[in-house]
Amino acid sequence: MTREWETQVEIVYEQEKEIEAGEMIETYVFDHETYEKVYVKAIISKEPARLHDGERLWIRDFKGKLQPEPWAIKIIETQEPPWVAE
Repeated sequence: MTREWETQVEIVYEQEKEIEAGEMIETYVFDHETYEKVYVKAIISKEPARLHDGERLWIRDFKGKLQPEPWAIKIIETQEPPWVAE
């Protein structure tokens, strides 16, 4: 794992079934160093060993604290957020 990302716990809960099934989801993540927001299509796993080619994904709780153990994310594609007008 080379790059590290962050997301918020509410995003994980909103798409919990898809994540547990190993399905690709559309969501946003933040670069762990620059905090740049990126909208992505990705596969997320609570168990990093299941995504061998994934990167670290840190989860922030409702109070903004990072959970003690990272998850994993494999970004398939970055894209423009759907709410951006053309």
